[in-house]
Amino acid sequence: MKTIFTLSLVLFTVQLAFTQTFEYQYTGDYGTIYQVAENEYVYGILNSPLQQFSIYSMDHTLIKTIQLTPDSVIGFQFLNLSKTLFNNDSKFELLYNYQTNYPNSRTGVKVVDEDGNVLFYEPGAWGITLKNTDQGAKMILSYEAQEIIKVYSLYGTMFNVDEKSFDHTSRLFPNPSSGKVKIDFNVPANEPNLVLSIYTIDGKLINQLNVSSKLTPLQLDVSTLNPGVYLYRIHNDSFSTTTSKFIVKR
Repeated sequence: MKTIFTLSLVLFTVQLAFTQTFEYQYTGDYGTIYQVAENEYVYGILNSPLQQFSIYSMDHTLIKTIQLTPDSVIGFQFLNLSKTLFNNDSKFELLYNYQTNYPNSRTGVKVVDEDGNVLFYEPGAWGITLKNTDQGAKMILSYEAQEIIKVYSLYGTMFNVDEKSFDHTSRLFPNPSSGKVKIDFNVPANEPNLVLSIYTIDGKLINQLNVSSKLTPLQLDVSTLNPGVYLYRIHNDSFSTTTSKFIVKR
């Protein structure tokens, strides 16, 4: 009797382990679910090569595709999709920051609506924190090349989470170097599939290494690189540290 009960328990456990149901497949390199209103959820899908962000209903019907405008982009970072966080017109609002490629590298933070109209634009900004407070929702911006912080009061309330913060930085030292360097970096704990990407000054990818958010500082040997100026960043499909320069000398 004991053996039969044990076997039944194992079969029941196996049954529970296979209850997932495949629903749909999108084309893109990042996707998540956003709560955009009190009782409304949507899928948000990023297609970086096309510089498009598409919004789908929960039954996978395409609602809107937003074209993103920056040229020669190294990376986008999508922080919030809402309908009434920035104004009260009930159109989708997409908040994101971006960094463009060298030699004309620049960063910026934008909010665009579903028709592509720019609701907010702050060139030079990179780090973003959003938080609901007892005095309403707040947005804090920090800047890659300036020691300033700007605080904005927002129209509505965040639905996705109470707080989001993306101010992922890194520091390589010694810089310049002819041998081994260390890279301190700040990314959320337990982020999967992190890679260190190294580029030439004109943005050509020359090397990638798998890294872990738990292992910082990262040690790297740059002695095999030709003398010159290089770029690096640590990233996965959902975010990137600021792209920074380092110099290899002999």
